[in-house]
Amino acid sequence: MSDLMVVRLLRNPQGEEAPAGHRGDIVRVPDGRASLYLFPWEFEVADEARLRWLLAQKPPRRNVATAPIG
Repeated sequence: MSDLMVVRLLRNPQGEEAPAGHRGDIVRVPDGRASLYLFPWEFEVADEARLRWLLAQKPPRRNVATAPIG
């Protein structure tokens, strides 16, 4: 994947990054605008074009620090 950063995560402890070489339980693929959460087997069969298409379908992530309260 060119500029997509792939982070493999563990379910227990929840959300911890998987150690190097570990497949992980969940794969997070952020592009700076949105994030995908996939199972490892979903990630392994997806090519970069598919990942980018899935990311484009997601609404932009809200910046919690600047989001209005209420």
